Amino acid sequence: MHSRIFQISRKPIDPKDYCKENYELGYDSEYGILVDPIDYVVCTPDEERIESIELFKKIYKDVFQIDGDRVTVINKMAYFQKRYSDFMKDIEKLKDATLEQFCTSDLNNMFRNLKKDYEDEYGFWVLSMETGMDTMDEFMRYIEDGSVFYVGAVMDYHY
Repeated sequence: MHSRIFQISRKPIDPKDYCKENYELGYDSEYGILVDPIDYVVCTPDEERIESIELFKKIYKDVFQIDGDRVTVINKMAYFQKRYSDFMKDIEKLKDATLEQFCTSDLNNMFRNLKKDYEDEYGFWVLSMETGMDTMDEFMRYIEDGSVFYVGAVMDYHY
């Protein structure tokens, strides 16, 4: 399966600083991170980069204002609204779990869903020039409405 990693910064990123080669993610000496579940990354050509930014813009039209490479957060809560609703529904299902289910693996899918509702490790990721690698969900938890950042490279990743 594939998804995207967006290189971002608080300042515009010079195209010469975009990702230029394919690499495997694991321990990254520059950012000091171990990234799971990503096993390899391919830097996208310019045309795919633009298509990926357009897709991002379409998916998150209620969350961000996007003008070229400049992205402004306009409604952080809209990003989390559906996932929060799903999270609360999954909690309700867990409240009805029986002792028998608890003693077996019957609850595994419920816990997986709950974790995905909170942080989707298989969705978009952000590689911040300032803070390193985060899932999109984790990144969104630390920014506020009005925050501005710029998109550099867009990378396709496999998990």
